[in-house]
Amino acid sequence: MTTIHYLDHNATSPLRASARAAIQAALEAGGNASSVHGPGRAARARVDEARERVARLAACAPASVIFTSGGSEANCLALKGAVAGALAAEDRITRLSLRSSTRAFALLRPRSRRRLRA
Repeated sequence: MTTIHYLDHNATSPLRASARAAIQAALEAGGNASSVHGPGRAARARVDEARERVARLAACAPASVIFTSGGSEANCLALKGAVAGALAAEDRITRLSLRSSTRAFALLRPRSRRRLRA
């Protein structure tokens, strides 16, 4: 029998069993975390607990943890934070380093200029 070692984690990575179980439980529970009804409040509690756990891992305040829907949104948020930080320090950003053009595609070509390939 051949053992396969999956090394292509560029876009996704295998989940730990505990993470998979947590996601499954949240999906089964449902609820809109922005709603005030019972299922919404329960969903909000799950999001808040997740934020607190990530904050403990990152040794930061829970209010500093922001969940995004994907890489483009996270990239935009990081750039906005960098600019805001530079403005607050009365400094300016003189250099921006993008380490991987494949991962930063959304930063390199604004959505209005992207061409979809068939």
